[in-house]
Amino acid sequence: MEKPRNRKRPLRLYIYVTQEELDDIRGKAKAAGLSVGEYGRRVMRVHKVGMAPTEEEHAMVWELRRIGTNLNQIAKKMNVLGITPGASLLKCIDDLEELKTTIDTTLINRMRG
Repeated sequence: MEKPRNRKRPLRLYIYVTQEELDDIRGKAKAAGLSVGEYGRRVMRVHKVGMAPTEEEHAMVWELRRIGTNLNQIAKKMNVLGITPGASLLKCIDDLEELKTTIDTTLINRMRG
């Protein structure tokens, strides 16, 4: 007959790891002075895992790159024809670069958590 359990944590979580991963986890738990279970709970609850970009964000980046490609092609053609780009085109290119940097930074920070 099974012994009744009075536990604060009645549920069990199973994960699969390699022997190398298990050894690493055990070593880190021991170094922290924790059981493997307590170490795992703390890491899983405290460690921040970033969110992957949404499909909408991927689409936005893709569209931004397409616009950038078009502007680059226009600038190259103007250069071949000897046409000096106007201030509005140069401003548009600068704004696009700034927007790209902002989006890249935002997505990187989001993925890092």
